[in-house]
Amino acid sequence: MDELGFFLHIPRVRNTLVTASSRGIPIALQNAIILLCLHITETKQTAFELTVLSRCLRQLADIIPSCASTRDLLNVLQTEILLTYYLFRVGRIVEARYHSGAAASLVLAFRLHSSSLGGEPNRPADMQFISFDMFRTTLPNPVDDIERTEAIHAFWNVFTQDKSMSAVLGVPPSIDRSIRVSVPWPGQMQEVNLSDQDIHLTSRGQGIGPQVDIIQQFLVNGQNEKGNSDSALAFHAKAVVLLDEVNNLVEQYTSDSRVQETQLFRTQFTSLDTLIQHMQASIPSNPSLTTETPPSSSPSSLTPPSPRLVSRHSICMQSLLSLATIRLHSPFHETYALSNAKIVAAAVLIARALQHVNVNTLQYFDPVVIIWINASFIIHAEITRLRALEAWPTQFSIRGEGLVQDLRTMLGVLKDIADICPVLALRTKLETVLPLFEYLGT
Repeated sequence: MDELGFFLHIPRVRNTLVTASSRGIPIALQNAIILLCLHITETKQTAFELTVLSRCLRQLADIIPSCASTRDLLNVLQTEILLTYYLFRVGRIVEARYHSGAAASLVLAFRLHSSSLGGEPNRPADMQFISFDMFRTTLPNPVDDIERTEAIHAFWNVFTQDKSMSAVLGVPPSIDRSIRVSVPWPGQMQEVNLSDQDIHLTSRGQGIGPQVDIIQQFLVNGQNEKGNSDSALAFHAKAVVLLDEVNNLVEQYTSDSRVQETQLFRTQFTSLDTLIQHMQASIPSNPSLTTETPPSSSPSSLTPPSPRLVSRHSICMQSLLSLATIRLHSPFHETYALSNAKIVAAAVLIARALQHVNVNTLQYFDPVVIIWINASFIIHAEITRLRALEAWPTQFSIRGEGLVQDLRTMLGVLKDIADICPVLALRTKLETVLPLFEYLGT
């Protein structure tokens, strides 16, 4: 459920559904859950699935204006997130972006990005274009630790969804970089004994002061000693933070290439490059997902597999971090051999990760598939470059054959996805890369 953005405390949700309490789960959210279940279990979209979607959309419009408590807001946000995942994966991109933007507007308007949640009037100071009267009221404090943790997870799920979609689709994010985020990084959702009906808040800020911008703190200080034990959601959030920062830095260079001569640009470039490499080396996954050990790392720095991160989630993170490396070095790959080498290495990391993917178990389609397509073209371009060298028979036998195998692996996965992909726009993109199969035979 983590991969689908489900942040609510499952035991509490289950208990609420079973007991049919007065503060039950809204019908819109129930239908959103049913919708995702149908999408994952059915081989193709059914008429009943479309009916559930239509009902969910109507019911969601009815409950949004009635947000009067943290619980109401969390239920609306969960519904929006599940709808976004569903709509994107069936190819309804415009609608998916609409619901992702709606969720982002809500978390910012109700200040879920602030560690002072519930402690001050929730006026959208960071969203000056919103002037709805409903946001001039104070949202009540979360009733207990579970609800506060859910609020933290709600913000970070919306954040990662918004930034990931923006980076992969090349559209502006709804959550601007200027937003100061002081809510803690998400941890693991703790299991609480629901027989204790008198659960009180025990940790308001979880060690993060209200004035601390934790994103800037991460960018300046990097991963702390606890970084490798991050929850899957925290790791994902940090990956998209790096990708967002890379996009901003590259945009500065694109606007004025002279910026690369400044000390500030060089410092930011080096810092981001180092942080990305460190994050890649610490992805909790199968050790075979790594290629050569970077000069700045030692084998002991690689973390063992973590049961909290299933393979699909790990590959998603690897793909986002590889995309960050590719975008950071792309402006310089024709001038600097090291930048070209890093771009190719990033694409190869994805190919090595895909060796462990069973396409039949993916069950849905994610925007990272577009990253895989781009990585295929990068590996293909490097193979072409090596073959064009005068001494290519010597060099190609050492390195090129490995690249050919990497490209064959990626194309095999993409071909299998294209055969079963229900999203026409994505299938069209996939078909542009498949002719490279013919190239491998030359």
